[in-house]
Amino acid sequence: MSITKRFREGNSRTTITDPNDTPGDRRNRGAQRGRILHEAVVNNFFANPIIDLEKNPPNDPDVTFRDSMASGANLVTNPSLITKMPRCAITATVVSDREAWGETRPEIFYPLFSHITLPVKPGEKIWVIYDRIAKTKARRGYWITRISSNIDVDDPNYTHLDREYLYNQVPVSATSAMEASTGESQFDASDVYNFLGGGAGSRDKNTMPGDDPYGAIVSTSPSYIEQFNGEPVPRFSPRVGDLALAGSNNTLIVLGQDRGSLTGPDDDSGEKGIGTIDIVVGRGQAEDTAPAGEPVELEKRGEDLEPYSETNKFPQFDGIDPNAAEGNPDFVTDLSRAYVSMKTDGDVNFGIDEIDSIGADGYTTDTADSGSGPYVVVKSTNPRIIAREDGSIKIVHEGGSSIVMDSDGNIQIKGTSISVGSASADQPYIRYDEFKILQDEIIGEIKALAHNQDVILNQLQGFLTDLTMALGFSAIQEALPTPLLLSATQMLAASVQQGVFSVSLASSIAELSTLIAATSGVGEVPRAPSITESNTDNRMFGMVPDVRSSIIAGE
Repeated sequence: MSITKRFREGNSRTTITDPNDTPGDRRNRGAQRGRILHEAVVNNFFANPIIDLEKNPPNDPDVTFRDSMASGANLVTNPSLITKMPRCAITATVVSDREAWGETRPEIFYPLFSHITLPVKPGEKIWVIYDRIAKTKARRGYWITRISSNIDVDDPNYTHLDREYLYNQVPVSATSAMEASTGESQFDASDVYNFLGGGAGSRDKNTMPGDDPYGAIVSTSPSYIEQFNGEPVPRFSPRVGDLALAGSNNTLIVLGQDRGSLTGPDDDSGEKGIGTIDIVVGRGQAEDTAPAGEPVELEKRGEDLEPYSETNKFPQFDGIDPNAAEGNPDFVTDLSRAYVSMKTDGDVNFGIDEIDSIGADGYTTDTADSGSGPYVVVKSTNPRIIAREDGSIKIVHEGGSSIVMDSDGNIQIKGTSISVGSASADQPYIRYDEFKILQDEIIGEIKALAHNQDVILNQLQGFLTDLTMALGFSAIQEALPTPLLLSATQMLAASVQQGVFSVSLASSIAELSTLIAATSGVGEVPRAPSITESNTDNRMFGMVPDVRSSIIAGE
């Protein structure tokens, strides 16, 4: 028959049975009566023990962290776990019930959640739990999460919980303006935004002993020195049913409902079926959603650390009211967002409901607001879609249009009509096959024009050469009656200028030569070669200006 020992926790009516209870456990409970969650301060975070344990700690630089934690300056209370601890394990110093004043050595804590890693940084206070109620009998401890703090202390980037005591001492007027801002308080900015060592107003009641225990932690923690990025981060106000996952550096995933730009948690739309996933980074860019006041420039922590600024969570100290809209979604200025919604008006929300439609009549695309419905909207300054070289990209509309980029570098755009151009574009693009037929016909005509023009010019040049040789140009000028010569020349010039070279033009040339012969008294003049419709096809050809002018001038 098993024998169990029964005990009651302090201020509890529930009897707890522990078969492993010993007198030592009961004495241990005397100091920790009723405690399940323990407060601890993070010393270091081990993202990858394979790498991190081989680093040289700043406060013990001649050895590796592995050796320092086993027997050096970073000695832990449970060294047997050094070579076993998983990724995301931490070392932390338990500070609840003033334990840090008795046991200053940190211990190794495993992450409680196997697939979720919550952000914790060296110097922050966290909750830890043990696998047994009796802490001294526990095989190992587990860290859970950072401890939440008051609204004027809690910060998604970095929270120094011990500021709570100091802020409780700073008087606030009924109008939310700090009396300190009028000089009626003994506190100044260096106190209010400092990393004080405790929360009881007395050095011997600080969280941990030492002149600057928190500064000593961060200045000797590789994870803080090499990984922490301190910066102002706006806080987010989720709705009652939201699952919000906020990172430390202005990143946020909200599994909630459709929520318009610049709106708070309240929803008076009455809409159902508006489940939405909002993935966003870079909130608080505009004054409407930025934290009140200017970011607070913090004093340098540790000799080798750089100062940084944080969100002003206590603007009342400077006589400024908090911004109730801090961190709310802003579809215009938030830096990058992927918005996946069961039902929303994505075009209106993101300001793309008034896009100009281009193209000729009958070829326009419907660019109007698509109204309320399911949407996936991606917005950023430089959005990219990248496929690996052996893959493809397809943008498909079930109505029949698509854009496909295959692995060979080919691009296909398919649609009932495709409009490309500026807002003033009003002409449709031509079909290539039809254009090629027309182009081939025009090229054929141009080739025929060039051939016939050469024939005509050669024949005309021969005629004029023979004419000049027979009579001499000056003789023609002196012999011919001016009106007759002028009339015949004008007739010839008009025919050539109009580009008509047919039987009528040949007749004009023959008439001119006959007229010259008749008026000059010279014998038979060589006539121009006979040019008929059969060898000219009665085509109209434009002569180049320099050739035309030389013909008219008789050169």
